[in-house]
Amino acid sequence: MDAHPLDLPIRLGGSILPQAPAINPFRRQNPGREPLNLHFILTMTLTDFLLILLFGAALFYWLGGRFFLQHPPVYKGRELDFGPDSALTVEDSPWLRLTQADHPGDAPAFVVFDTETVAMAPRTDLPADEDMPPAVSLSWSLLNDKGHLLHTHTYTLLSDYPISPQAVAYHGVTERIRSISGTPAREVYARFIADTLAVPAWAAHSAPFHRSVVCADLARYGFDPTPYRTKPLYCTMLSGSRYLLSRGEWGGGGHISLVSLFGLLYLGRVHGNLSARSKSLLDVTLCALCFTFLLQRNALLLLPEFAPTPALQLPADPLCPPCTPGQNPSESPADEAPWRIIPF
Repeated sequence: MDAHPLDLPIRLGGSILPQAPAINPFRRQNPGREPLNLHFILTMTLTDFLLILLFGAALFYWLGGRFFLQHPPVYKGRELDFGPDSALTVEDSPWLRLTQADHPGDAPAFVVFDTETVAMAPRTDLPADEDMPPAVSLSWSLLNDKGHLLHTHTYTLLSDYPISPQAVAYHGVTERIRSISGTPAREVYARFIADTLAVPAWAAHSAPFHRSVVCADLARYGFDPTPYRTKPLYCTMLSGSRYLLSRGEWGGGGHISLVSLFGLLYLGRVHGNLSARSKSLLDVTLCALCFTFLLQRNALLLLPEFAPTPALQLPADPLCPPCTPGQNPSESPADEAPWRIIPF
C-alpha cells in the first residue's frame, strides 16, 4: 500500500529525518494500528447521555408548567390582572393572607371558626346540637378588635367515628389522612377552650350550623358547651349578603357561599379557584377575611337571637337555593339522604 504523502521522510543536511505524522482533519484517525480505547469512549458516551438527559429534564420542567401540564399557575401578586384559571392559595397568594396584628400579645376580640364533619348534617334548618355529627376538622383564628390576625390553628380530629364517603368527597379528609395527621379530638377541644373561652364573641359562615357542631362535640367529649351557646355569634353569610344587597352588588339570595362572598368583597367578581392544604383552613381564612372586611365597614350582623334584625326577603341564590321547611341551604328536594353537609 502506498504511503500517504504526509508520512514520507524529508531530507535535511544530507540526513533523512522521519516526518512526524500530521493531523489530517479529513482522514480517519487511528486506522487500525492501535486498539481503540473503548472504556474512554463508553465513559464519554454515558457522560454525554447524562448531560443531555439532565438538560432535557430541565427544559421539560420549564416548559411543562406553561404548555403541557394542565395545572393552573398559582398567582402570587397583589394586582387584579390574574385570569379566571389562576389559582389563589392560602400558602402563596397575598389575596388570601390576613393582616397580622402589630402586637401579637393583644387581647383577642373575636374568634372566627370553621368545622368539617364525619357525616352529613341532619335535614333541618337549625339542627339540635345532639343531632350533629362529630367534627373531623376544626380551625379557628383569633382576631384583635381591628380584625387583624393574632394566630390561626387548624386540626384534623382523631376519633373512632367513621367518615362517610359523602363527607370525604366534600372535604377530602380520608381515614388515612386522619390516622396520619390527626390529633385526639378531646385534646383539640381542650386547646380550643383554652384559646377561645374568654374571647367576647365568635363568628362563622353559616354560623348556627358550625356552632351546633362545636357545642355537640363539647358535650360529646365531656366539656360544658353552655358558654358557647350564649356567646354572641356573628354570621358572615347574613352580614355579607345584606351588605352586598344594600350596594346593589349581589342579585342572589341570603345564602351566599363563602367563595362567592370573598370574591365579590375583595375581587369584584366570583373567583372559584381557591385552595389550601385543607378545606377547613381555606374556609376559616376566607371567613376571617370577609369578617374583617365587614367589621371595618360597620356591616357585621349578629344572629337575630343576640340582636334582632328584620328578616331578609331576598331572591334565590343559584349557588345556594332558598330553604324550605325541613331542608338545609343548597339541599335538593330529590336528595333522600338522612344527612347532609351544608356547603358553606
